[in-house]
Parts: sequence; C-alpha cells; structure tokens
Amino acid sequence: MSPIVLRETNNMNYFGNNILNENQLLRNQINILNNEIYTLQNRRNNVDNENILNNNINNNINNNINNNINNNIDNNINNNINNNINNNIGNNINNNINNNMNNNINNYNNDYYNDYNNDYNHYNNDDNNDTSVNTLTQCSICMTRPNNYVNTTCGHICVCNNCLPRIGNTCPICRQTGNYILFIIVVFLVKMIKLK
Repeated sequence: MSPIVLRETNNMNYFGNNILNENQLLRNQINILNNEIYTLQNRRNNVDNENILNNNINNNINNNINNNINNNIDNNINNNINNNINNNIGNNINNNINNNMNNNINNYNNDYYNDYNNDYNHYNNDDNNDTSVNTLTQCSICMTRPNNYVNTTCGHICVCNNCLPRIGNTCPICRQTGNYILFIIVVFLVKMIKLK
C-alpha cells in the first residue's frame, strides 16, 4: 500500500476511533443525564410526597383543633345546661322547704294561740279561778299575755313580746343571764328533729 493510502487509512482509523470514543462519551453523558433526570424525578416525587404528608398533617391538625373546639363548645353548653337545671332544681327544693317550714310554723302558731285562747277562756270562765292551767302560758312579768320567749341558758319560757325589752337578758324566774329566742321556733325545730 502506498504511504498516502496508509496514512489515509490510519487517519480514518484514528477518526473512526475518535468518533467511536466520542460516541461512547456522548452515550455516557446521556446515561449521566438520564441518571440526573431520574434523581430529580425522585426528588420531585419525594417533595410531592412530603407536600401530601404535610397537607395530611395540617388537615389532621385542623380537624383535631376543630373537633376539640366543637367538643369544648358542646361541653360548655352541656355544663351550662346542667348548672341551670341543678340551680333550678335547688331553688325549687329550697322554695318548697321554705314554704313547708313557713306553713308548719304558721300552723303551729295558729295551734299555739288557739290553745292559749282556749286556756285563757277556760280560766276566765272558770268559777273557781283555778290558775294552774293559765299560769303555764302566761308572761311572768305582766301576767296577761302569752309567754312566747325562752331563755337559752336556763330554758324557762316566761316572757312575752312586750315585757322582753324591760327585763334585758335576765330570767325573771331564776335570775340567770342568757339570750332569748322565740319559743315557737324552738318547739317547731324540736318537732322537726323528732320527726326525722
């Protein structure tokens, strides 16, 4: 072969090898780019998945907050309703107790004064003027009105409304010092305790 042809053949082989090498380099670069694209797609998928997870977390948080707020509102409403019901029931019970106590006190007052009037009329109408019945219910000071106050120290029931300010805290029977309370209430409370 001639040197020119040989040189041309060598040049062609050289260029052919260079083309093959460049072709291989291009393929390698394409593979690298494909790998980078794949990595970027995976990263984008991961970011999308993270966004979905973040959205799910935010939705769950918002749902939990809304549920907690609704539960708190419902609990507050129920507590207010229950408190109102309990207050109304308590007020009704207290009103019923007060009405029953007032009725019982009024009934006792009526019975007490009726008994007193019966004793007083019996004493005034009695020919023998037997004072044993009337002296139990007469005021120890004026001897005309019913004794309706009791000394808390000695327990004597001996003074009426009008004479109480005149004697102060001293019992006219035994001279002990003590406070006075209305006898009707004492008897009523004693009767209530005995009923229990």
